[in-house]
Amino acid sequence: MNHPFATICLLVAAAAPCAAIGQGVEEIRAEWEALRSYPTLQCGQYVMLAPDDYSYTESTRPADPEVAKKLSDLAHQAADLGEAALAIRLATEAVVADPDCEPARLALGYEKHDGRWLTPYGVRMAKRGLQWNSTYGWINPDDLARYDQGERRYRRRWVSKQLDAEKHAAIANGWQVRTDHFNVTTNHSLEAGVALAGKLEQLHQVWLSLFADFSIDDGELRRRFDKHQMPGVRSRPYQVIYHRTQDEYNQELVSRQPRVAETIGIYFDHQREAHFFYSDEYATDPTLYHESVHQLFQQSDRARRDPGMSDNFWAIEGVATLFESLRQHRSDDGVVYFTIGTPDAGRLASARRRLLEEGYRIPMGDLVTLGKRDLQGRDDLVPLYSQMAGLATFFAQSPDLRPKFVEYLQQIYAHRAEPATLSTLMGRTYAELDAEYRDFLEQQAE
Repeated sequence: MNHPFATICLLVAAAAPCAAIGQGVEEIRAEWEALRSYPTLQCGQYVMLAPDDYSYTESTRPADPEVAKKLSDLAHQAADLGEAALAIRLATEAVVADPDCEPARLALGYEKHDGRWLTPYGVRMAKRGLQWNSTYGWINPDDLARYDQGERRYRRRWVSKQLDAEKHAAIANGWQVRTDHFNVTTNHSLEAGVALAGKLEQLHQVWLSLFADFSIDDGELRRRFDKHQMPGVRSRPYQVIYHRTQDEYNQELVSRQPRVAETIGIYFDHQREAHFFYSDEYATDPTLYHESVHQLFQQSDRARRDPGMSDNFWAIEGVATLFESLRQHRSDDGVVYFTIGTPDAGRLASARRRLLEEGYRIPMGDLVTLGKRDLQGRDDLVPLYSQMAGLATFFAQSPDLRPKFVEYLQQIYAHRAEPATLSTLMGRTYAELDAEYRDFLEQQAE
């Protein structure tokens, strides 16, 4: 996807006034819109990635320290107001504008080591003489030629790629690829594990940019932006198991989930593991994003086990299904970025068709009463999942509703939500929310 990122930035940056100290959220958003290097979408959002080892950005765009400083100042003001997601997104865009923007880098948790901005785990590896390679993971740069020639390190000695594969053929002995937030175990190949780990780190950036308010409280936010105190490297990374084939995935998991053959990815809450398999047949990214987002929400410090068992389960599935619309792009000048919630991605088009043309809908007042088993036992799951994706998109992209939607998710995951909670938070009846949702879909259909 091509778009005039640099052109727009040049046109608006000179005209954008400096942010006033102490301004409110709306003023910050207005300043941000003037400084953006991309257009505002009618439906959907652009989400930028901070350039780092995992983003694979190779930008040829000249750095713009002036714009970066303005964005970084806005990020710190948003943090002062307790707006975590807004602060994270602004800081991210500051380092996109200027990868050496120190205040934004520090607020995002990067450390400068030997002249490079690295993630906390990257610094740990660098101190061991290792660098992240997009094909082989953490290796000594001096070993790259031997890796390219087909050799592999196995228990402190060099072996052939074939012997290395034999040693890791069983998933219990699979390759381990550790990053800042994830530990990927795979018996497919080292390269497949590294590719998946990098993709998951990108997803984590996007999720935090959109839902930092769910997982970061005001105290941690201020520590990040004011004192540059970060949580550090996760001692218990998200566990992801990447099976070599679908058959092996099915055989490994059928005892846990008898219907696993109907899935192409699954997250087990109690074991805190996400499982996927390598496939050239299926488009697996939507499921990867969906199940991994379940993992990110569920393993947040604010979440309890088994949320949504008695009611409100739609929102847990809806927000994960929203991430099925996530799409990666690279601009002409090498900047990697994502879009999410756009009209033709994911299930939003199906949601529009089913409501506006076919008349399918479950009223919100009924939907919020459904717990996990109630919802998953229905025979209309396909159209219902489209509706849940549409509703999550509607709430996530409506500026006045989005903060309350995040609070609603917090209450569900904390076991504090009731069927009336969403209506109470939004200050609207469920009939009014139904009508606003229809209007939202009609606007996309025009």
